[in-house]
Amino acid sequence: VLLSAGFWALLWVPVGLVLATPLTVCLLALGRYLAPLRFLEPLLGNEPVFDKPTQLYQRFISGELEEAIELSHQEVARSSLLQYYSNTAVPMLALAATPSSRRATAEQRHRVVNGVSRLLDDLRASHPALVAAQAQEAPACNVLCIGARNEVDTLSAEMLAHALSSAGCTARAVPALAVTADRIDGLELDGIDTVCLCTFSGTPQTHTRFVLRRLHRLQRPGPALRVVLAAWSAPPELLQSGADAELGLDAVAVSLLEAQG
Repeated sequence: VLLSAGFWALLWVPVGLVLATPLTVCLLALGRYLAPLRFLEPLLGNEPVFDKPTQLYQRFISGELEEAIELSHQEVARSSLLQYYSNTAVPMLALAATPSSRRATAEQRHRVVNGVSRLLDDLRASHPALVAAQAQEAPACNVLCIGARNEVDTLSAEMLAHALSSAGCTARAVPALAVTADRIDGLELDGIDTVCLCTFSGTPQTHTRFVLRRLHRLQRPGPALRVVLAAWSAPPELLQSGADAELGLDAVAVSLLEAQG
């Protein structure tokens, strides 16, 4: 408002000062409804140009860690930890995993991974796991969350594990390195009833089959191990009915809310 008042007053002196606000509102309305003038809406409006995941990603990639942490705590306070992870944090990681993010420099990618890791430490300190004594009952599940391929997958697995443990489950996360061909045989599954494999890959089927074969080989006698694929960027074929059974999975989740359910 102050900038528009200064601009129109500079052009038309007192008349411009009187007409500054109505003229600006008219330009904003034209920008909202006329495609050639669409650039006026973000220029003159008061709505955020980017959605919340993009805002958070921009903070991380530019190295503004303190602002990213502050935005995250505000979002958790407005909704809940689970809603924040599902609606903001995991979609933000999806931006970091997209092919377009590869244009970012190695330093910028490191800022995102390191920044999210520090954010998780801060959120875990502010929202500790709900232990059985607090829940007044035994944990409903014992979940192992696994990052499928890379650091970004591992960060999403840590978010899911934190959300589950805050809801009263026993959950822990292991890095993608734990399910490589030369290390997966050493994966500890004692006491685990559900494994959740987290991935941003658009084609996770082949790697999922590999992990499933090894998990079934490692399984000890007892109740069958449930395996859920948290495919944050699931291809259309994985969303079809029966796709999970065809892969040998118990379920496919496309959001953290679904995975937690």
